[in-house]
Amino acid sequence: MTAIQILAVSPPFDRPAVGMRAARLLGLAEAMGLLPPSPPIHRLDREALEAPLRELARHGVGRQRAIRLLGADETEMAEILDGLYAELEASPVPPDECRALSGILGQDLLGRLAGISISSLRRYEAGERAAPDEVAGRVHHLARIVSHLAGGYNEFGIRRWFARPRTQLGSRAPGDLLHGAAWHPDGKDAMAVLQLAEALNSSPAT
Repeated sequence: MTAIQILAVSPPFDRPAVGMRAARLLGLAEAMGLLPPSPPIHRLDREALEAPLRELARHGVGRQRAIRLLGADETEMAEILDGLYAELEASPVPPDECRALSGILGQDLLGRLAGISISSLRRYEAGERAAPDEVAGRVHHLARIVSHLAGGYNEFGIRRWFARPRTQLGSRAPGDLLHGAAWHPDGKDAMAVLQLAEALNSSPAT
């Protein structure tokens, strides 16, 4: 994951209430494979959001909010960014997510975590077969987790994170709880792993 390499911010993104929310939105879009091909984002400003917002709208996410966002003031932007993030969280895109996560986790690890055979995973990535709802849900949950991990780990670190036991998970590894086709994104274990990943980053300032 290299599309987001923020080194500088411009107003109003220098305000934590806006900047952290914008970075969180971009991080999830990247993990889901929904950032357009472009040079890495080094400066967080209104211009940097234009192409990502167009790409989200192309996938049917946040069309109305995207129009409002770039002309909004700081208070409105925080609210709109929260709304965009919630829409993105509720909008699985299996082909894009399978491709993006395969590049980060590798097909073997992604297949084990999501309960997908390598042959089926390749068909989902290519759009040759529609992913069943339960598979789409597991892959999307993994994308949400990876989006949080990317704030503190490189790709090697992200893969290793799934294999290391965590005291918060009863000394079990995240990959032990998210393994195969038995888990559900709304299940207790799956939510515990997501919350553990979320805790790596500070919550957006209010």
